[in-house]
Amino acid sequence: MAEVHSTEWGRHGLGAAYRRVYEAISREHGPFEPGGLRALQASQAASLWLSFVAATETLTEARERRASDRGRRPSPRQIDRLEHRQQVASRAFAEALDALKGKTTTAEQERRDFRGVRRQVQEARA
Repeated sequence: MAEVHSTEWGRHGLGAAYRRVYEAISREHGPFEPGGLRALQASQAASLWLSFVAATETLTEARERRASDRGRRPSPRQIDRLEHRQQVASRAFAEALDALKGKTTTAEQERRDFRGVRRQVQEARA
């Protein structure tokens, strides 16, 4: 997938970056029917990618400020929180892509497995 960084956003801003990510997702997993569920899922994934990029940049800037000897520096706890925020954003994007690909999450698979086992037990009792 094409890399999109805020330094590339330029004068067109966040909307242009969003569009590039959406188009990259569309090339990979599309085409999508306008207004359809898959188009909405692709839109969500594009937004989550931009959240991940923003979280990564914030973390990188905080680490650089922490490494420098000048000015107010973020505490180790603040760095940990930013790392956690980045990880959450990464997972959310990955889950959105998996949903777009039609893959099920572990929780969904466990529910399906449980329903299957419950059905087998009920059939065995009958």
